[in-house]
Amino acid sequence: MNTMPLHSSAMYDIVELGLSPTRSLEDDIMNNQSKIIQEFYRDIDSEYNSAITSTSSSIINGEDDIMPPMHLILHRGNVFVEMIEAFKSIDKQKCSNLMVELILPNGESEKGLDAGGVFRDTISEFWITMYETCTVGTNVKIPCIRHDFKEEEWKSMAKILYVGWVNSKYLPIKLAMPIIEQMLYGHVTSKLIPTFLLSLGESDNQILNSALKDVDKDDLLEAFSTLECRIVPNEYNIVELLEEISHKELIQKPHFIIEQFRKELKEVRMNTLISENDLLALYKSMEPTAKNILNILSCHETSNDEIKTFGFLKKFIKETTNEIRLKFLRFSTGADVITHNYIKVEFTNVVGLARAPVAHTCSGVLELPSKYEYFADFRKELNSILASNIWVMDIL
Repeated sequence: MNTMPLHSSAMYDIVELGLSPTRSLEDDIMNNQSKIIQEFYRDIDSEYNSAITSTSSSIINGEDDIMPPMHLILHRGNVFVEMIEAFKSIDKQKCSNLMVELILPNGESEKGLDAGGVFRDTISEFWITMYETCTVGTNVKIPCIRHDFKEEEWKSMAKILYVGWVNSKYLPIKLAMPIIEQMLYGHVTSKLIPTFLLSLGESDNQILNSALKDVDKDDLLEAFSTLECRIVPNEYNIVELLEEISHKELIQKPHFIIEQFRKELKEVRMNTLISENDLLALYKSMEPTAKNILNILSCHETSNDEIKTFGFLKKFIKETTNEIRLKFLRFSTGADVITHNYIKVEFTNVVGLARAPVAHTCSGVLELPSKYEYFADFRKELNSILASNIWVMDIL
């Protein structure tokens, strides 16, 4: 895959095609892969299939169970704006089978055909841009009002959330979970204070977490001064104050946005596609942590070189930063969250200047050169590829 700069062109086109969808699946899954993750996704699949059948039965014509693909043409670097504009007029109930074509800065289409990977890459780019332009918060994101976003823009975004789930089981897990609960179920069951603290900067987060155990008056006053608190905090009222402030920031401030999402998602009964009891487990299973990624790696190494290279990969995932792990996941699967229940590692004998990892995002296959003498060489080459923010889909 090659890197390309961002593009700012603005144009989209939507065409319904009478084609049968093609999606690559890999049956060869690692025997020691985590059973917990597999069973979780199997349960989600079962619930999804039963729910989506009842939701979509009234809109499917003829005897086919699958809607013909809808073709969406977007431009690299302008995905966020174009998708919002496009989904204002798209019937979300007819998007359970969506294919994306991406246009490069030179005006040419990417060569890669969308069998799932291009869509995951596109939906990831959309939500990453949304976090940057429409939310506040650090580790956890909270949607915020924009003067140029009215009802139809937020409703369009809600459609994209739904389409991401039904097409690839993608969920924007950086959005605070209490907000997703409000959007889907109309109430919150998760704890507000821990989520709110994760949205704060590192300094305030540490001060308030410490204050819950041992109050330092000066630090406490400094931290609460930025939270628009009207009462002087002390060891007796700090928990109550944090509960009230958390509710204000997570529920009251984004209320208008939450309501637009809730209206759209209620129409397609998305609360039946994601069980309320499974939401926390879903959030945790989709996080690109070292443990979660290692659990979905599938590999059948047959030589000493392959065994060594696969060991290098596992060492790389364990030792690198969260930011690099997220980029690795997106490079390998197209998504910045775990939507696959495996990444199949295969090996090539490429050497010299042409030696480089190659990802097939549609099928979840990662090809690694098997000839690495030292871990430092492996790490340098993989980091060099992951340093790019965009990987062009150029494999047919």
